[in-house]
Amino acid sequence: MTKIFFLISFSISVQIANAQNAKDFDSLVNVLTQNKSGDSSRVKTLLNIANILIYNNPDSSMKYTDEAMELSQQIKWQKGIALSFRQMGYVYYILTDKFRAMDYYLKALKAGQSINNNFFNATIYNNIANIYADLKNYKKALDYYSKYLSIAQQVKSKTDEMNAFINIGDIYTEQNSLPLGLAYFNKALLIANETGNKRIGAAILNNLGEIFIKHNNYEMALSNFEKSLSLAEETRNMNAKATALNGLGEIYLHQKKYKQAEDFSNRSLQLSKELGDISWQANALETLSKTYEEQKDFANAFYTYQQAVVLKDSTLSDKKKQDITRLEMQYNFDKKEAEINAANDKRQALAAAEINRQKILKNASLAIGFILMLVAVAGIILYKRRNDTLEKKKEAEFNTQVAYTELKALRAQMNPHFIYNSLNSINDYIDKHDTEMATLYTTKFAKLMRMILENSEQKEVRLADDLNALELYMQLESMRMQNKFSYEIKVDEDIDRENTLIPPLILQPFVENSIWHGISKKQGAGKILVSIHKEGNMINCVVEDNGIGILESSNAETEKEVLLKIVFWNENYKSKN
Repeated sequence: MTKIFFLISFSISVQIANAQNAKDFDSLVNVLTQNKSGDSSRVKTLLNIANILIYNNPDSSMKYTDEAMELSQQIKWQKGIALSFRQMGYVYYILTDKFRAMDYYLKALKAGQSINNNFFNATIYNNIANIYADLKNYKKALDYYSKYLSIAQQVKSKTDEMNAFINIGDIYTEQNSLPLGLAYFNKALLIANETGNKRIGAAILNNLGEIFIKHNNYEMALSNFEKSLSLAEETRNMNAKATALNGLGEIYLHQKKYKQAEDFSNRSLQLSKELGDISWQANALETLSKTYEEQKDFANAFYTYQQAVVLKDSTLSDKKKQDITRLEMQYNFDKKEAEINAANDKRQALAAAEINRQKILKNASLAIGFILMLVAVAGIILYKRRNDTLEKKKEAEFNTQVAYTELKALRAQMNPHFIYNSLNSINDYIDKHDTEMATLYTTKFAKLMRMILENSEQKEVRLADDLNALELYMQLESMRMQNKFSYEIKVDEDIDRENTLIPPLILQPFVENSIWHGISKKQGAGKILVSIHKEGNMINCVVEDNGIGILESSNAETEKEVLLKIVFWNENYKSKN
C-alpha cells in the first residue's frame, strides 16, 4: 500500500511569522546580516531560516541550525538549545534518518525541561509520533498524537490542531479504518481552508485522494489529486507534488490509461530523486512496475519492482528500530532518576533546616531515629529502582529475541537459488524460442515474487493466500524440472481457508527440502502431498514425499535442524478460525 504523505508543521515557538517563499528568505537573511550581535534574536532568525530551507535544501538548513546551537550554548540560552535540538531532529527526519531524528527529539525534550513549556513538549510529541507511525507502531503513535491534539486545543492553536487531525487521520487510514481517516482529514482540510494554508491543503488533498482510491471512487480521487497538484505547484510544495503525480499515475493505471500512468509515475520518480526521498521513489517504482506488468512488459516490471523493494528495505532496519526504543527507554530512565534525586535533595534540605531549627532540643534518640528513617527511605528507593531496572532489562531482551526470530523466519522464506534457477529457466525457454512457455513461466514467476514480497510485510496471512503462493512455487519447480513430480494439497473441510491466519510461507521450506533432498535425487517420478487438518484448536500441517529419504540426503542434519525449529513454532500457533 502506498504510504500516505502528510506535511509536518514545524511551528517554532518564536515571535517571527512563518516564512514560506523566497521573499521571506531574503528578508530574514538581511535581518541576519544587519544583526551582528550574538543574542537570542539572532538565534531565532537562524532557526527560521533553517525552517524555510528544510525541504528544498536540508544541508543548508542544518548549517544554520548548527550556528543557532553554537550561539545558544555561548550565551547559555537554554530555550535556544532546546529549539536547536528540535530543529536538528526535523532535518534528520526529512533526510529519512529516523534514528538520529529520534535521538535529537529526545535531547530536545531533556533540554526543554527547564523551560517548563507544555506546548514545546507537544510539538516534540507530534514528531516522535511520526517516527512510531513510520515504524508501524500505531498504538504508540496514536498516544503521542492524542497528547499533541489535546495541548493544541487547550492553547487554541488552529495550525497545530490541523496537524494533529492530519496525523491521526493518517494512522486510521494505515489501519484501514477508512471512515475515521476520512473524517479526520476533512476536519484538517476545513481548518486549512479557513486559515488559507494552501501548502498543507495540498498534502491533505493527497490523503483524501488515496482514501477515495481505496473506495474505488476514482472520479473523486482524480479531482483531489488534480487540486493538490495545482496547489503544490502554486506554493512550490515539491513533496506534495511528488505524491500527487504518483497518485494520478495510480488512477490512470486503474483506468487502463497506461501511457498517462507511465508518464505521471516517471515524473513523480524523477522529482522524488531530486528531493532525495527514498520512500516516494519506492512508491513511484511500484506504480511503474504495475503499469509495465499490465502492458505485458515483464522485464521492466520485474526490474522496477526489484528497485522498489531494495529502496523500501533500506529505509529503516530492525537494528534502528531497537536503537530508537533504547533511546526512549534511556530518556525515561534519566528523567525518573533526576526526579528521584531532586526529591532526595528537597527532603535532605528540609531535614537539615528542621535539625538546625531544633538544634537545642535535639537529643541522641531523635538523631538516631532520623538517620534510620533516611536509611529506610533510601533502601526502599534503591530496591524499587533495582526491580524496575531488572524488569526493563527482561522486557528489552524479550523484544530483541522476538525481533531476531521474526527476522530469521523472513530471511529463510525463499532460497535465492530458486530465483537464479527460475531466471535461468526463463532464459532457456527464450534461447529455444519457446515464447509460450517463456511467457507462462515469467507470468507465474512474477506473480509469485509479488505475493512473497507483499506477504513478507505481514506477520499473518490467510491460509488460502499462503496455499496459493505455495502452489505457484511447486508449479514453477515442476516446470523447471520438466514435470519430474506431481503434487496434491489436502485441507480438512472444517478449516476455513479464508478466515484462518498463519505465518507467511511457513510450509515453503519443507516443500523446498522435499524437492531438493528427496525428489531431485530420486530415479523416476516423484510426488509431494501437503495435508492440513485440525487437532483441537491447533492446525497440524504435514509435508510428505516419496523421495530418497532424509537419512540419505547429504544435508540431513541441516534439514533436521530447520524441521525441528519450524515444527515447534507451528505446534504452538493457534488457529484464528
